[in-house]
Order: sequence, then structure tokens, then C-alpha cells
Amino acid sequence: MVHLAYPDNVCQQDETCVRLQDCPQVYDAVKTNRMSRATKREILNNRRCGSSVRKQKLHHRTICCPEPADILPRLSACGQMKMTFRIMGGTEPDLNQYPWLTMLLYRNLSTSLRKLVPGCSGSLINTRYVLTAAHCVTKANMNLRRVRLGEHNTSQNPDCINVGAWRRCAPPHLDIDVESVTSHEDYDPAKFTSHNDVALVRLQVAVRYTVAVHPICVLDDHISQKNFKFRVAGWGRTDMSSDGSDVLQHAFLKERNPRTCSQFYAHWHFQPQSQICAGGLDAMSTCDGDSGSPLMGIAGRGYDEYTFLAGMVSYGRSCGQSAYPAVFTRTATFFKWTLAHLKP
Repeated sequence: MVHLAYPDNVCQQDETCVRLQDCPQVYDAVKTNRMSRATKREILNNRRCGSSVRKQKLHHRTICCPEPADILPRLSACGQMKMTFRIMGGTEPDLNQYPWLTMLLYRNLSTSLRKLVPGCSGSLINTRYVLTAAHCVTKANMNLRRVRLGEHNTSQNPDCINVGAWRRCAPPHLDIDVESVTSHEDYDPAKFTSHNDVALVRLQVAVRYTVAVHPICVLDDHISQKNFKFRVAGWGRTDMSSDGSDVLQHAFLKERNPRTCSQFYAHWHFQPQSQICAGGLDAMSTCDGDSGSPLMGIAGRGYDEYTFLAGMVSYGRSCGQSAYPAVFTRTATFFKWTLAHLKP
């Protein structure tokens, strides 16, 4: 049987149609024994291009090869949010409204249960890396195993919502194993200050961008982030009595004066150079389960508008206590560190 090949233009703007052996980003992954044959076959079939056919020998296949993972996407290729408009005080966003938002899944080493459980969130920043908080990858007895992309409602797969008389569904979520984790060398959980609370999670295989999976922009510190109205999203607890929300929640947060966090968290030694103080007004804040979730800002106008990662949830007080802000790791401060630790 002859299988029809995908046309050359199946490759996205950040991909090139080349022989598999000329694409180390994919070739190295499928040559290892760490993934099943079925997974390897799915990866290769999903990336087919040019004249490649399914039954062709491995080294003869042509695939859509992604850019090396040691670079970040251009502003025109990241942070594109859908044109639509229960963290505390928040509401449910649209399906895949934040396609860079990831759920981190852990194996609890203190129990005999093998089922992976969610514990933190993170942000996809290119085809291979997720940026999150360092305390999310140094949890005692919690081993980070997998990253979930394209999630919305943890009780459904695929996720669906009712819009009037219509039922609209998103693509099934995507689970990818973790290859390695790199936390900031100066992060010290024993000091209880949460300084340098930043980490990179490398995925076992590069993802392809879709409507449900897309990177957020990461900026250096040359763009002023003052007076921004930020957004935050996650599956954290929606009130003091719940264990977490099945459904993704989001809310708008205003940046607070750094002195506010310095007063509330004096023993944590708040640092405005590397941390952002935001939220806590009108009962809008973050909760324990939101660690590592993105603090998002929007820059540009019209067709040039994009969403950037301003910060990541680091710590704060109990859920929904009015006037108590949350503290976020300031991503721009760690832009050079992030670039330096990305590998192809």
C-alpha cells in the first residue's frame, strides 16, 4: 500500500524539511531506548514532510525539523493568545486561551501509588523547554516526571465546553516525559527567602506548535513593565477548603508597590530587583497550587500584540486574603541565565 506523503508546506515557520539523520533534535530522541516504539512512530508520522512515506527506512525519512532549543522564538512567533475574552476571584478562561501554560506532574515517593499527581505549573518558552519556579523541582519526596500541555479541565480529555446550543472541544492534551531539570545555582530552599526561584525543565522530545500548544514570549529587561495589568492562570485552590480546581482559572492582577511586599514578608527579604509584588486586591490573588504559574503581561498593539512572561508565582499568604499580595520571580532579571542554560 502506498501512503500519501504530506506536502512540503506542512512544516511550520520555525521548521525545515530535512532528512531525519540531519535533525539531531529529533533523531537523538527517537534513537534512544527511553521511549516506546509506538511513541517514536507517532513522533515521526506527525513530522513527515516532502516525499517521505511511512514504510521508508528510518535514515531515509524526511521530517519537519524544529529549530535548535538553545534559542527563543521571535516575538512574531510567540505569545499569540486567542481573541477571546478559578484562581481566587477569577473566572474560567476559554479553551486553550493560554497555550503555553503547562501542568507539572509528579511521582509521590512517600507513597506506593504510581499515579502521577499535579503539583505546579510552568510556561512553555520554546519547543523543548518549560520555565517554572525552582521550588517546583526541588520538592522533597516529589519527583517531577512529566509535563502536560493543552490542559484545561483535568476531569475531561478532550476538553469541551458548551457555547449556546453548540459543544466545542479542544484537541486532547499532550503528556511529555521530562528529560532533565536545571534549577538556579543560587537557589537555596533552606534559607526560606525564595531568591533566585527559577528553573528550566527540558522535555524529552521537541513539541510542535498548534492552537493548543504555543510558547510565551520571554523578554530581557529593556522593556519597562511598570503599570501593567497582569494576568495569572492556574489550577490552584479556589478557596481555603478545596484541594484544587479541575478547571483552569484565571484572573487579572495589579502590580503593588514593592514596599507592600517588603512589609508583609519582611522575614522573606523581598527583592524588587528580582521579584514582583502583585495581587491581593478585591480578593484576587494566588494559592498554594499555583506555584510556577505565569504572571502574564501584554505588549504591542494590534497585529503586533503579544503576551510575555513577566514572572512566575513564587510565594504568598493564604488564599484570597484581601490586601495580601503574592510574590513572583521577575523573569526579565533571569533572561541571561535562561539563555545560558538552554541546550540544542
